[in-house]
Amino acid sequence: MKIGKYNFNREMPRIVIEKRILSIFNPRIRRKWECRVEGELGIGITNICNLKCFSCVSLCDTPLGSNTFRKERYELECDELDLFLERIPGYLPKRWVTFTGGEVTAIEPSKLEELAVIAHRHKRKVLLISNGFRLDKVDPFFFDYIRLDSHGSSNIEDIERSVQYLKKSGYIFFEVVETLVHQDFHKALDEKIITEGLKCPIWMGVSLWGKTVYPCCCLAQLDGFLNVTTIKDALDEAGWNIENPDLQDVIDNWMETVPAVVVKMCTLECWRGREAYDERTL
Repeated sequence: MKIGKYNFNREMPRIVIEKRILSIFNPRIRRKWECRVEGELGIGITNICNLKCFSCVSLCDTPLGSNTFRKERYELECDELDLFLERIPGYLPKRWVTFTGGEVTAIEPSKLEELAVIAHRHKRKVLLISNGFRLDKVDPFFFDYIRLDSHGSSNIEDIERSVQYLKKSGYIFFEVVETLVHQDFHKALDEKIITEGLKCPIWMGVSLWGKTVYPCCCLAQLDGFLNVTTIKDALDEAGWNIENPDLQDVIDNWMETVPAVVVKMCTLECWRGREAYDERTL
């Protein structure tokens, strides 16, 4: 089959076909596609947020200092991100890093920009996810793509202000994602919905929170829901920690290195079940 000057046949790899098709689209669409195809490394920037959504997997609706997992303010340190990326130079080298929280713009803008510089130094592209809280205080050109997460009326003004700021700055690599329907994670945990465990499609969506490296972004939050440190302690002991110089080997051989207790908790406790469960609309 021939489309324009390109000949598409069975021998041409799918990825080549997709890239050639996408070349006719604008740079914004191509950047968005590149981010999603290569995948992401989750980077937990902070547990602070200006919103208090009941559905937040980072438990931002739970006050700090209470008798819960959220006992104190957390911010990722620049040297922690630097060491993490230094430990894994060969782990999916084209995979982007995703700055998430909490709300990433709740930290000092200069620090957020410095974290992006560190990621670029390790030849990683950066996706920033924000609800728009203080995005207009940050230089968007430090980031390769920005995803604005709209929660409806709770942050509509922040989203509108951020969009206008990005457009005025001449920054085009962004999108607004409307997250108007939220899953009730608390209810899902109470109902003990069974997940697929190691067959779960989001396994090895590696996520960094502090010094601990998690094989899944949901596991990074599950201790918090259960008000324990079981997963964190088990992963640290098994070498899933940036202080381990052999961290990349641990990640590469994850089927052997993930502790059994972590797999068990994933299977029995995680909210990412096969069965559908009730959702609420804010």
